[in-house]
Amino acid sequence: MFTEIVNNKKISLYSLSKKSGVSYTAINELYRGERTIEDCSVKTAKAIADVLGTDLDTLYKESLKRPEIPSSFNKYFWDSNPKELDLEKNKTYIISRLLNVGGIKTYNFLMSAYTYQDFKHVGETSKMLNPKTALFLLNNFNIKKENMQFYKQKIDWRNPDAFRNNWSKKN
Repeated sequence: MFTEIVNNKKISLYSLSKKSGVSYTAINELYRGERTIEDCSVKTAKAIADVLGTDLDTLYKESLKRPEIPSSFNKYFWDSNPKELDLEKNKTYIISRLLNVGGIKTYNFLMSAYTYQDFKHVGETSKMLNPKTALFLLNNFNIKKENMQFYKQKIDWRNPDAFRNNWSKKN
């Protein structure tokens, strides 16, 4: 993905912006997954590819790849087979689960595998969040509280069985 290419080249977003002539805002949105390289004009994509020392084909192909769930994350999917999870079809489940019980490594994986819009969609539609994850999504992905299914639920999170019972529904 674009983020991985930039990280591998060890170039700052500011430097990439200056050298390519593409606005910092556009570069930052690409890096954060708010837009894809396919959203850019060919001229813009070519300028970015030149600075990154790659060609357009590689840049487009890399942006379309999705990583697989690392085997070290299997412990987070105790109720399913991680090898059978499809990153696209099961994205709500995967994002919710890894944000709820994972740490910085799972977050970094999610940021490389999913877009800003994917996170926003999960924040708005998932009922499988814990309170901290819901608050994280609310604050970091520009979601209104009244649009989040999590906050529309009537669950007493102080009850130890509430999360378990809500989670088992796999909405």
